[in-house]
Amino acid sequence: MLTSIDDIQFIIWYLYTTTSQLISNTYDFIRYDFPQGIQRIKIWFPIVWRDRDWDWTFIAILMKKKLELMAKHEVEYGHHYDSLRDAKKQRICAAILGRLIDVSFYGNQRERRFDTLRLSKQSLKWEDAKIHSDQSFLFNLMNKNFRQWWD
Repeated sequence: MLTSIDDIQFIIWYLYTTTSQLISNTYDFIRYDFPQGIQRIKIWFPIVWRDRDWDWTFIAILMKKKLELMAKHEVEYGHHYDSLRDAKKQRICAAILGRLIDVSFYGNQRERRFDTLRLSKQSLKWEDAKIHSDQSFLFNLMNKNFRQWWD
């Protein structure tokens, strides 16, 4: 029950502000969020479409794409002092992930060489050490910088 003019004024003020916020939020959604969401769907749809749950490479593909997009955003819109340095580190991580993902870089080349040259155990160990080195460097770099990568 309304007891005073102040209560009526408060209700009028409340209805006015909530209605104007609703209109403003709807406009912002239609003007900014919806087109950006459609753009993000176009970017991510091919990645998600090919995603499967049985292999580590699919996680690496998702991470690589995200790091590439973050690096691009850092270069274009980065506001903090070291945004270019952060973009460079993100690109390095994406490049290492690309090497780890690329089957021809490790797996197929090993099979091709094995068929023609009969690789020695030492060269196989060297390739395994190279893969392990890439993984260690990638996750050490991400561990040191992961929480610092922001716009």
